[in-house]
Amino acid sequence: MPGYALDAIVDVPEFEHTRDGGTVTIGRTERDVFLSIPPVGLDVLRALAAGQTVGEVQREYRARHGDALDVPEFLDALAAEGFLDTGAAAPGRRRRGSDLPWLSAAAARRLVGGPALTLYGAVIALGVGLLVLDPALYPGPTVLLYPAHFAALTWATIALTLLGVAIHELAHVVAARAAVVPARVTIGTQIYVLVAQTDMSGIRLAPRRDRYVAFAIGAVIDAVSTALLICLRWAAERHRIDLPDWAVQLAGGLMISYTTRLLWQTFLFVRTDGYYILSTALRCPSLLGDTEAYLHNWLVRLRLGRRPVDQSAVPARELAVIRWYAVLWLLGRIAAILVLVFLGLPVLGGYLYQTYLLLTGQPTRMTSLDFATVAAIVLVFDFGGVYVWVFGHLRRLRRLLTSG
Repeated sequence: MPGYALDAIVDVPEFEHTRDGGTVTIGRTERDVFLSIPPVGLDVLRALAAGQTVGEVQREYRARHGDALDVPEFLDALAAEGFLDTGAAAPGRRRRGSDLPWLSAAAARRLVGGPALTLYGAVIALGVGLLVLDPALYPGPTVLLYPAHFAALTWATIALTLLGVAIHELAHVVAARAAVVPARVTIGTQIYVLVAQTDMSGIRLAPRRDRYVAFAIGAVIDAVSTALLICLRWAAERHRIDLPDWAVQLAGGLMISYTTRLLWQTFLFVRTDGYYILSTALRCPSLLGDTEAYLHNWLVRLRLGRRPVDQSAVPARELAVIRWYAVLWLLGRIAAILVLVFLGLPVLGGYLYQTYLLLTGQPTRMTSLDFATVAAIVLVFDFGGVYVWVFGHLRRLRRLLTSG
């Protein structure tokens, strides 16, 4: 920590900011650092940028508001996040190039602008209309148990699903490019599920309309893809086009995949597209982080934690939102853990055991390449997410124990 003296003049770098509800988001795009601060923090930074010393700003605040403000502590927090230059290596992430560097902002705006969104809505409405007229167009989950060419169609489903995930994330990148915000696709986890995700932190500084589009566009593209598959199955069943049975079944399997991904985006207790839309609508850009801090403070009160998190700067309106969202967070996490314990882990254990029997030449249910294909998919994708999640928590627990 630099430890700002009261007579110090602080070199405040150029930054962008936007107000949203009771908070202000400040950002240094070139350093990829974006922070939510109370409105008074913006006043402090402007006063310091005008040449006032730390002590002058602190005294002026006391004269205006009648209570104390620890300006050095506020500046230390900004420096720790990499927002202020301290002469040392900046802890903030250096800005990296955005994906799709060849795509101009103007071209991106055409892909996510009003006319394009209207077209996407029309395609989705067509798919929904066909499904209402003929609900049988949507297959049951047993469609994934392909009666012929099981291994080939299963791997085709996986490959095309991954392609769909890539298109979903690139849609976020396109929307970020339209808002002139850098964005990159990365791999991470949501609880114990491996996911692709788009890092577009700078979108927090964009207008609300651009934020809504950037967060929702992935689900919109998934819904468009589902609608096109519905149209394909409708045309095939009515002999408008000639498709082999395996192609119709594959389309049904992909519809299940897209629907599952759309359902996942409604899980509001993790950082899904739906969560970001909700936090934007509630004007609580740090909703999840503030909620986890709120729950941590409850553990401190129960003597299950060590140091409380200072939430005195969180506005009363946002605290009211955090209280009800904390219930959703807890119920969602409990449900996710129960699904893992009573469904996910038994399935993983069963496939591991059957794989062991197969490899050791013992009698097993995996008597063909088909079933071995299923085992490989489950072990790589599901077990990979659980592994990252469990060992991530173990590392955090080890750091906590060693720091105490």
